[in-house]
Amino acid sequence: MSYTLADRSPQKVTFPAFDHGRKASISTTALQLTATSTPLYRGLVVKAAAGNTGKVYVGNSDVTNDTTDGTDGFELSAGESVSVETDNANKVYVIGSVAGQKVFWIGA
Repeated sequence: MSYTLADRSPQKVTFPAFDHGRKASISTTALQLTATSTPLYRGLVVKAAAGNTGKVYVGNSDVTNDTTDGTDGFELSAGESVSVETDNANKVYVIGSVAGQKVFWIGA
């Protein structure tokens, strides 16, 4: 519970719920992390699956996989993660260096 300085009366505190998911079958074509609008207040974390055999790149809708300097995403090897400041999970895209990669994500 929180209190205001003026009256010390209890105030309702609302915390955002966590949203989470996974994106399987990531190939060498950029894919949205989720097509569903998922508003976020604190951003999200994307983690590459431990069993991935290639790399995953995280970025905008024009993300590339180590092929174009200006649009290459943030590279994740198996088991690595990155925190992304965004207001909606559907603004984040992923692409793999090879087909069959997977990521997990959680956001608030």
